[in-house]
Amino acid sequence: IVGKFPASIFPIVGSLSAMISIVVCYEIAVSKGHEEKWPHTYISNTARHYPEFIYFRIATISGAVMTIFSFFVNYFWQRRSVGGAFHVRKYFPKIPLISGIASTLCLFMSTATIDTGRMDMPLHVKSAGLFFIFNIIACLSNTILCYFIYKETKKVATVSIAVKIILSILLIYQLYLQLTKASGFMQRDKSDLSHIL
Repeated sequence: IVGKFPASIFPIVGSLSAMISIVVCYEIAVSKGHEEKWPHTYISNTARHYPEFIYFRIATISGAVMTIFSFFVNYFWQRRSVGGAFHVRKYFPKIPLISGIASTLCLFMSTATIDTGRMDMPLHVKSAGLFFIFNIIACLSNTILCYFIYKETKKVATVSIAVKIILSILLIYQLYLQLTKASGFMQRDKSDLSHIL
């Protein structure tokens, strides 16, 4: 129908934009000898060189806009689609929304600091670290909410719940690495395991 499109386009475009930018930046950085092969490098470092940082900024910033829309779509779906048959408010659906938007704003900041010349590394690392932390909070709280929606209404697919739970366990471990073993998220992360996660 003219004037209508599926809301699922936001997370799909946002995810594809992020994945493609990471792969493109990595391939260029490794092929030009700017960075070591994965997992001995991390996402931001592959974007610190020319021309990689151009692709990274364009894709990440446009993908971040789609991600903000995705958090709103998720929130309104939870409130409207299952709100009548399920008391969604008692599970605080605004937590994934607010922490997701906060994470995306931190992503804007961390991306804006990436440059080939003089780079504000402390600001970049803090912004990127906060992006991951807020994003992990958003994903974990959304997984919990979707699990209860699934349990009560079956309006979430079983496969979707299983994938969410598996990814949530990996995110919890990544958060543990960020806050303790890897770098405390305030310094450059040198943990290959953290890079893999």
